[in-house]
Amino acid sequence: MYTDSPRLKSPNTKKTPVMYSANAMLMTEVKRELKKDAEPDFL
Repeated sequence: MYTDSPRLKSPNTKKTPVMYSANAMLMTEVKRELKKDAEPDFL
C-alpha cells in the first residue's frame, strides 16, 4: 500500500540520506547551543 507521502515519492531519493545527515548534524549543533543557554547542566 503506497501513500502520496513526499518521503516515499521523492525524486531525490539518492540525495536524501546525505541531506538528512547534514540536517541532523545541523540540528544537533542547534540543540547543543540551546541546551547551553537554557539548561547548562542538562546532559
